Amino acid sequence: MSDQETIQELRTQLSALSAKNSPWVHVKDVATILTPIILLVGGFFVQRSMAADSAALTTSLNHQKENLDIELEKIRDSRQESAQKIEQSKLLTTLMQSMLSQKPSERQLAINIALHACGESGRQVVEAISLDDKYAYNQLTVKRKGLVAQLVAPDARKRWEAAHELGTTWSSDPELLNDLLLFARDNTRTPLALYNTLVVFADLPATSYIGKESLARELLALVKATGPRGAKTDVLVETIQAKIASSAAR
Repeated sequence: MSDQETIQELRTQLSALSAKNSPWVHVKDVATILTPIILLVGGFFVQRSMAADSAALTTSLNHQKENLDIELEKIRDSRQESAQKIEQSKLLTTLMQSMLSQKPSERQLAINIALHACGESGRQVVEAISLDDKYAYNQLTVKRKGLVAQLVAPDARKRWEAAHELGTTWSSDPELLNDLLLFARDNTRTPLALYNTLVVFADLPATSYIGKESLARELLALVKATGPRGAKTDVLVETIQAKIASSAAR
């Protein structure tokens, strides 16, 4: 082999060796090894992201369903309440003549039916009659005080029903706030009595406070001095304070 051929052979071997030891060769090898790992890891994160999105979507749909159920329940309650008021009005219409009857037994029976079965309209009619009818006045007083006393009934449902009726049917009764405050004064050692009195006061419209803001302030002072205390009580107190301000501004 000539010197020229030898030199060329050495150059060829050097080129081959250089190519073999090139970092790009190793990069290619590493890439070959890492490719399935990258695909595996990437697939894991994609699946986890899809699972998270699916969970979020499920939560959102459940939340929307709950909201829809609540709205449907409100609609059903509203329709039921409207239907009930229609029936109460019909009954009250049939009782009007009897409530004005000169026969005491007929008049008293009609007054009791109107007061107990005809909702707010029935109470308002009996209240109007009570201006000239002692029996109607006494029945109003007994019914109102009985509902107030039920605020501490052993049965939670009866307590709720009493509070709801006082806050709606009896909200315009001129003696309601007086009876509630008297009840609170007599039960300062019974946290439930004071709390449920707050509940009724908070449920009443601001118009019920007109001219009687001092009664509401006295109740708040009583609660501040004796309790109950807690976040729920604070919310009720703030609601009553807002209604006092609204009433005083009228």
